[in-house]
Amino acid sequence: SFNIMTRELASVEMLRSDFVSDISHEFKTPLTAIEGYAKLLADEQDPDERNEYVQIIVEETGRLSALAQNILTMNKLEKGNIPAQRERVCIDEQIRRALALCESKWSAKQLELELDLCKVEIGGVEPLLMQVWTNLIDNAIKFSPQGGKIRITLLRAGRKCIFKIQDEGPGIPQRDLGHIFSKFYKGDKSRGSDGNGLGLSIARRVVEIHGGGIRAENTPQGGACFTITL
Repeated sequence: SFNIMTRELASVEMLRSDFVSDISHEFKTPLTAIEGYAKLLADEQDPDERNEYVQIIVEETGRLSALAQNILTMNKLEKGNIPAQRERVCIDEQIRRALALCESKWSAKQLELELDLCKVEIGGVEPLLMQVWTNLIDNAIKFSPQGGKIRITLLRAGRKCIFKIQDEGPGIPQRDLGHIFSKFYKGDKSRGSDGNGLGLSIARRVVEIHGGGIRAENTPQGGACFTITL
């Protein structure tokens, strides 16, 4: 029993070390960029170049802020620090609000949105559910080609509701399908270097807290499709 306990403790310590290593790496990348462009900014006289450096610094600062927020959210979820009191949440309205928040991103890529949303209300934690829709919509936009289409459906199936979001991007490599909901897993770098590998793991945990499930698959016509059942 003592040997088993020792092995289990060693495993936990290894997980903790890996987690710290991942966080350190995720923080180091934007910090290095901010430091480098700040030094260039101090010596640069050309207004256009200075504006470009400032924009990069702002973007990297945003990445740091998002990473910190995601780590705090994941920590709360894993420790069970979530409100016990549930409220009625209108899912279709949340999805429309998430789309509005991401409008600048899908407008910039001239994406077509195909929506089929039934009116659905469930008992849940409003801020956590909102983060799920925002994460999945943001991912779909990120991996969609210029001028592509994103299809979003929300329907009732008996006492459950089913949410689907499908993009026309490169899809998810088969070797990554079983890992994309793991913390800090980014998979194929060709699918983009943005993000910190926490969005999907947070989405899965939130869905599980609400008694539901989430899965990802590639569609026959190309692109990825995420399905949530609540």
